[in-house]
Amino acid sequence: MNHAELLEAVGKRAGLPAAEAATLVGATLTTSAEQISGGAARDLDTQLSEPGYCGGSP
Repeated sequence: MNHAELLEAVGKRAGLPAAEAATLVGATLTTSAEQISGGAARDLDTQLSEPGYCGGSP
């Protein structure tokens, strides 16, 4: 699943437009990254988001 697919899935399930889904995904990934190890956060950042959501390099 890439970033666009993730936003589409979240938006569809939540009944929200993509922009609002992007805000929710960003907040969720950022909060999750604060609770897990750096390596795992980077892995999530690489797989599910645009660079930088989990503190990775833009």
